[in-house]
Amino acid sequence: MEAYNEVFKIGTKYDKDVMFYCNPFFDGYHLNIPGTKEAKRRKDMFQPYFSKAAIGRLEPLLKAALVKFLKTMEAAAKNDKVLDLNLGYRCLTADVIMDYCYQAPFRGLDAPDFRFPFIEAMDEYSEAGQWDKYFVKAFGLLMKIITVLPPNLAKTLFPPIASVQWMRAECRKSILALKARPRNLEAPYPTIFDTMLNPNPEKGQYTPSDHDLVGEAMLMLAAGMDTTANTLVQGTWYVLSNDRIRQKLCAELEENIPDKIAMVDSAKLDTLPYLRAVIKESLRLSYGAPGRLPRVVPATGATLCGQFIPPGILRQTIINQAHYVLHADESVFKDANIFSPERWLGDNYAEMDKNMVSFSRGSRGCLGIKTQCPPFYARPDLRTSIAESGMDSELTFVMLLSLAYAELYLTFAHLFRRLDLSLHETTAADMEWGDFFLPVTRGHLKVTVALKA
Repeated sequence: MEAYNEVFKIGTKYDKDVMFYCNPFFDGYHLNIPGTKEAKRRKDMFQPYFSKAAIGRLEPLLKAALVKFLKTMEAAAKNDKVLDLNLGYRCLTADVIMDYCYQAPFRGLDAPDFRFPFIEAMDEYSEAGQWDKYFVKAFGLLMKIITVLPPNLAKTLFPPIASVQWMRAECRKSILALKARPRNLEAPYPTIFDTMLNPNPEKGQYTPSDHDLVGEAMLMLAAGMDTTANTLVQGTWYVLSNDRIRQKLCAELEENIPDKIAMVDSAKLDTLPYLRAVIKESLRLSYGAPGRLPRVVPATGATLCGQFIPPGILRQTIINQAHYVLHADESVFKDANIFSPERWLGDNYAEMDKNMVSFSRGSRGCLGIKTQCPPFYARPDLRTSIAESGMDSELTFVMLLSLAYAELYLTFAHLFRRLDLSLHETTAADMEWGDFFLPVTRGHLKVTVALKA
């Protein structure tokens, strides 16, 4: 953990390996900027839109999307339909992030039974996620070939890739529409791109090129859709696979949400200890990006784990860290492969939370989590003593109302309070995953739905 914190700390000297993060669909995004300082300059223009206050203002949008999601679930209950939650959760998270990006509906949740063509194509494309990481030149050549093909032929021969190409074109249209809209246009909430499109040069802000803005838009879609959806899939699977956990979660929700159809704010849901524990364990076992995250050893070399690593001479020296290794560390997480929310209710919360890197850390950490807070933020028994000590409570507890956490709290709470779900022909083998930069399950999480009395 010490080595990870050194490499991924704020102001790190370990730059990203540009080749690993090179992807033609996301070309221009800030992850492709090798220098941490310049990448942070770009990334910082997004940060205000993922703060606690910003996500609090956005909560009506999150709830509106969730209501549409739940209506599809309820319709399935009335019509005895089987639903695919790998697709459903992606429709939910994609609608939220696209609306936040452009103030325009994506309409994934409007698709019958969550069968939205783009989401289905992205699901297929996710399995190609390793090609551009390990076979960069071959994948690049394939992309050049596909690019010159007529669109209909590309769609026939390479449907997932053609769909992502279509999405990049749609992102470009949306970015150009945002740039063309009147500046005095009143809106219920800002878009993620407002600072970039209306920069303050005195703060070091600037407007990236259209090409780079499109790359950022693609990143927002992929990151805002898949990572949270994966966590929802894994958490739902584990809860439905264990009657004890499901009963305990539902009992807590029923006690604290007497009206099952009420839409409760995420700030209140944060106070429910078992729900919080389920979410933490879901994040732990969904891993974020589980595999290697390469970084370049600085010119002065590096000492990690007591071992000196010299810099490259003709080629860069690359080191790798992996979230999976930290989340599966038996010295921190006993019986690490077992889904156990109870582990987050004990006295070793702080030690475990220090090893949680679902959203990465430092200058290159995920935007969905604005700041890494002390692990006692979630211990109600410690909040009073911290407040009495004179510590800055805003600094201490600022975290939860970030986009990812808000979506997780709202979705898990209202789904399990309102509906009874049952697994449908989904096995543990289906939920085994492979590392395709993001974890991709072998099968899909399919459920039947019943309305609660």
